[in-house]
Amino acid sequence: MESTDHTALNDAIISIQAKYLRSLDQHLEHFSNLLTCIDTDQEAAHAIVKIKERAHRIYGLAGTIGLEQLGENAKQVEITAAKLDQATTKSRAQSEELASLVEGLLDYIKDLQHSYLGPSDLFP
Repeated sequence: MESTDHTALNDAIISIQAKYLRSLDQHLEHFSNLLTCIDTDQEAAHAIVKIKERAHRIYGLAGTIGLEQLGENAKQVEITAAKLDQATTKSRAQSEELASLVEGLLDYIKDLQHSYLGPSDLFP
């Protein structure tokens, strides 16, 4: 009986993770759009705040449902965006570091989606 309960719990967690990973498609598109704004003087501040907020959402939920590395990657994006947001002057190197971390997060999300979800789940 204990083994059956453990299997059912594990199946439920995997199902939750898969649903969450499917929901991340919206973040992929928004992050990509925000990355294009980082280098524009007028939109950079807004883009940095939005990147920080989106990363915080991912960080908050990912660890809770057992996707710890995803949460850690999102946390690094959030921390870097927060530092850049607080900086009185923003250097090109700081913007590039944030962009690199966001791109790494997006790649990691895509890799997770491919490993957890089948092609029919990715493209319904």
